[in-house]
Amino acid sequence: MLLVREDAEKNKIERLAEIFFWFGMFCELVVSFSGYAYGGYKEPIIIVLGMACFCVKILLTAHWKRDLAFFFLLGLYGVACYHFQNSALILRIALILLAGRDMNREKVVKLFFWGTLAVVLVTGILSVLGMHNELYMDGLFRNETERRFCFGFFHPNGFSFFVFRLLAFGLYLYGKQLRLWQSTVIFCATFFLILLSNSKMGIAITLACFIGYCFIKYYKGENRNRIVYYCGNTLFLLELILIMISGFFMKVSYAEMHVENAGLRFLNEMTSGRLAFVSKTFHEYRPTFFGYRDFMEATEVGFVNTLYNEGILFFVLYLIILFWIYRRLYCDNNAGGMLLVLGFSAYSFAEAFIPYVNKNGVWFMLIGIDFISVLLNQWKGRKKHEENQD
Repeated sequence: MLLVREDAEKNKIERLAEIFFWFGMFCELVVSFSGYAYGGYKEPIIIVLGMACFCVKILLTAHWKRDLAFFFLLGLYGVACYHFQNSALILRIALILLAGRDMNREKVVKLFFWGTLAVVLVTGILSVLGMHNELYMDGLFRNETERRFCFGFFHPNGFSFFVFRLLAFGLYLYGKQLRLWQSTVIFCATFFLILLSNSKMGIAITLACFIGYCFIKYYKGENRNRIVYYCGNTLFLLELILIMISGFFMKVSYAEMHVENAGLRFLNEMTSGRLAFVSKTFHEYRPTFFGYRDFMEATEVGFVNTLYNEGILFFVLYLIILFWIYRRLYCDNNAGGMLLVLGFSAYSFAEAFIPYVNKNGVWFMLIGIDFISVLLNQWKGRKKHEENQD
């Protein structure tokens, strides 16, 4: 009888903890549109409320004897980053991943998929009716006058990103269920909207994701996942190599932002001048261990922005996490998850959203993974292996 009561009490605590987690994730969903479609609401209050919810979830479900040292290290690192960067982004990452290590990844992605769909539809309809922001913008983009549709978002690139997020999350959740004609209609609608926004990166990544989705769904070879895995690692490395080449070897006349080398000039034009700003940032500033406070000079290239704003330590940790989760998804035969990581990693070349859990789909793939247990098991396995060798 006593055991039954204890189990019932434990179930109540777990249900309460889950409520706090989902409320915290809803807060993250709300603030993910800050600066993109809606402003003026109390964003700092919502962020702090979400962090408080994650803290409660952690406190209610923690294994204190095992987890206390990790909590201390992660908390210390997050507080140090807040001191140096004047930003709680890294602390939020730690809290969300700790709170979400026993939660269902697909349910979290569903919350953000349907939430994003609702916001995009409402914002778009309101802009068409002239009730919220602008339907399109006429202005100087990429050194020439263009008309780019933003459908109520503050910038066409922001609209493009959230439409891409819809496609990426939708294919991850429902890609296996879709027939060819259904996925083609969804892709065409997405591609048309991104064409209207005239985002180069959005167009390129949308095309690449649909091709990757078709390959994963219809190629029946035994080496399918291996091909995706090695193509992905190649993409990651090429992206990093291009950034390093641009930062250290690109010759740029900074007064005019003119790239002297013809080959690199072509790549710079394809990235709307972002590589020239990578070179400028590398030559004028040095990255620090914990990052800069309110650093506004970094380029929009995600990895470079992360290196300067969040620091060398976080940059290295993120690369380790990126390659580790990609490897884990490959070992789990999760081709859809691999495609999602690929899509967001490629998109981060043009947008600085890497440290934002509510925008970077890579972090979503860590939900449901008790990484403290993973680290402990790897350490115990290595120790046991060393003892056997002795």
